[in-house]
Amino acid sequence: MNLHATELWFSYNGRHPVLQGVEVELRSGELLFLLGANGAGKSTLLRCVAGLLPPERGQILLAGRALPTMTARERAQHIGLVPQAHSPVFTYSTRDMVLMGRSPHLKRLAGPSRRDHEIATWALQSVGLEKLADRPYTALSGGEQRLALIARGLAQGARVLLMDEPDANLDPAHQHMVLRLAAQLADRDLALAVTSHNPNNALAYSHRAGLLSCGVLVCGSPMTVLNPSALEQAYGVPFASLSGSDGRVAVLPAAELNLPGR
Repeated sequence: MNLHATELWFSYNGRHPVLQGVEVELRSGELLFLLGANGAGKSTLLRCVAGLLPPERGQILLAGRALPTMTARERAQHIGLVPQAHSPVFTYSTRDMVLMGRSPHLKRLAGPSRRDHEIATWALQSVGLEKLADRPYTALSGGEQRLALIARGLAQGARVLLMDEPDANLDPAHQHMVLRLAAQLADRDLALAVTSHNPNNALAYSHRAGLLSCGVLVCGSPMTVLNPSALEQAYGVPFASLSGSDGRVAVLPAAELNLPGR
């Protein structure tokens, strides 16, 4: 299932646009990384394509259907948004947190069926949390909570999964755990968009990358988009590109390395 947004314009105050004519396509079987400085509009873009924020102008099509013509329930059956952090009011079990993903499929006032519980169990197994199903969600580590939120999106039945900075504030092992899962979900023919501040994670895991700067999004191959010049323009500091003996490339702030920016 593909999602295609064209000519998106959005502002919070009606004067200073956060998004300026943005075009982005989320394709089945692909993982797209979206990068940009704080306040560049990455989370805003995710909320727009999820149908949570109506753009001032532009069009968003989900499998060829205009997103505004769909009800909130219909959108939730196809698009899942995984927030950067989630603090529930009550101490739910991890299983119950994942089971909440079935809400868009339940009839009014109906409780989850046996099939809903089976899907929640499958989602927990898919992210490797089945052994922690009965543990309080609040007792999970940061990485485990991210996995639980991804499982909730899977239980939701979403074919388009939007993940807001899933690698933020995680150690390298947990970053790898979460992003490897995202790549595996793309292999299952889901369409995924991930926001991040780490260009090297994008180089390692993504099929395509997008760099958002001054309200404008440029998308393409990670190696092409995430070049030192473009990163300097987006983040305001010089970057250097380093190549390893295995051919892999990394980009790092040149000022910290005492290296030339180009």
